[in-house]
Amino acid sequence: MNAPSEQTTRRLFALSANRCAFHNCGTPLVHPSGTITGEICHIKARNPGGPRFDPSQTDAERHAFENLILLCSAHHKVVDDQPNTYTVELLQDIKTMHEEGGNREVSPDDARLAGLLRASYLQANESVSITQHVTGDGNVVAGRDVNINRRVVQKNVVQPGPEHVTESQKVKIKELVNELSEIGVRAGRAPSFGKWWGKFYKQFKVTSYHLLPAADYDAAISWLYEQRARETPKLRRTDNQAWRNHRYRGIWARVRELGISDAQLYALAAERLELKKTITSLTELGEQNLDRLYRVVMKL
Repeated sequence: MNAPSEQTTRRLFALSANRCAFHNCGTPLVHPSGTITGEICHIKARNPGGPRFDPSQTDAERHAFENLILLCSAHHKVVDDQPNTYTVELLQDIKTMHEEGGNREVSPDDARLAGLLRASYLQANESVSITQHVTGDGNVVAGRDVNINRRVVQKNVVQPGPEHVTESQKVKIKELVNELSEIGVRAGRAPSFGKWWGKFYKQFKVTSYHLLPAADYDAAISWLYEQRARETPKLRRTDNQAWRNHRYRGIWARVRELGISDAQLYALAAERLELKKTITSLTELGEQNLDRLYRVVMKL
């Protein structure tokens, strides 16, 4: 395989909802008139020397759904000119967030426009026999040979500076956003991974958490904790065990941070909650007392 399959292209197009995946772009990939402004882009480059190229990938893997993202031509150049900023991990996150709200079913119009996009890709990247016409269902009809030189992209590599968050800080941010999305799902709402990233980017005026200034890290973590505190109570009735687990994790994380032992925590619970006897496990607490202890510990 030396190109994405028709089936893969249709799936990509439907999930992208005919929009560039770059945050807050929204440029149509294919206009109703047939004008093509979007491109099929490889997260890990298709050729040696390309941005993020992985020599261990097979040819099929390079053109598989998981390695492809749809971008407008401007943002395709942006991510390929800055491979050290727009890493494999970041592009995979961008892809996941963007496709979350897309169409799961491929409509006839999706198939038609996806066919146009794929034909444009073949023209730009290969010297192959291609069609000059796409049928209503998106199938490519055989046509004349067209010889086109491969595109050459010059890359200006931008190294992330010390002004941005570290790798370990990125991991913490991502964990908290994942947790917020999980809370929503367990509370019976639709997946909200993309929604929370959108809120985060808007709050801190960045296009990616990889580009968050290091000086804003503490504020970002505080904001995410605040959002989690607001969202977690919604689990109390829809998924009580999940709610309790969130409270357990929060309490233990805080006491470990403060260097408080298990025995000291249980004594604190007995004192602040006015218990008749000291507990030996947080599971012994009812909902109200568990919630009270959580709030006490978070204020220490």
